[in-house]
Amino acid sequence: MTDIAIAILVDGDKVLMGRRAPHKAAYPRCWDFIGGHVEAGETLVDGLIREALEEIAVRPVNPVFLDQMVDRALGLTDPPTYHFFVVQEWAGGTPTLANHEHTELRWVTLKEMGGLNRLSDQAYLNFASRAIAAVS
Repeated sequence: MTDIAIAILVDGDKVLMGRRAPHKAAYPRCWDFIGGHVEAGETLVDGLIREALEEIAVRPVNPVFLDQMVDRALGLTDPPTYHFFVVQEWAGGTPTLANHEHTELRWVTLKEMGGLNRLSDQAYLNFASRAIAAVS
């Protein structure tokens, strides 16, 4: 099983989305949350923190588990499981692109998120809504 730790960064009524780079094998050029594969020996939270540091140069503080989802859309025999965490506090300042995983970052409201061209998965709207509600 492949575990993917996903950070839903929340700032007021907005969440942080990243546009995946065109070279990515899964969901190229799609809007997605920040995160990635959990490596052997890492906990989900350790993977979440490492991925956030690598991708947007911030360290999540006290991430809270929200939910998980199996991605069957890729058609893999062993589909990945996404583990979503709400992140309302982080160290390191403003999130910025720190590697080649994404080409753009954008803070969006739920309405704006729904209007994004090429959202990785429409279920992300539900996760974003729940993350915003969790910190309100």
